[in-house]
Amino acid sequence: MERYLRVLGYHKNDKVIKLCREILRQQIKQADFLNYRPSQVAACAVQVAINMYQNSQLTSMSLWNNEKTIAMTGYSTEMLKEPMEEMAKFVSSN
Repeated sequence: MERYLRVLGYHKNDKVIKLCREILRQQIKQADFLNYRPSQVAACAVQVAINMYQNSQLTSMSLWNNEKTIAMTGYSTEMLKEPMEEMAKFVSSN
């Protein structure tokens, strides 16, 4: 989680960090996320927390959709699309 926050430039934003930790704390109880790698879940939690902070659509991947982020994280937007939709659905329902 910390790595993705740093890559996206939100590692010093306490509100985003707290949101992200709370999302991860709550999602750990859900079996739906067992189909994904822990790093994918963390990446999606970070992106959803940032989207909530910015009042953007929860599934928005605009911050992630650039060559630098993809190269530094190893995840393209296509690789995160499905877990991102699951995470957004989870956050919306809780």
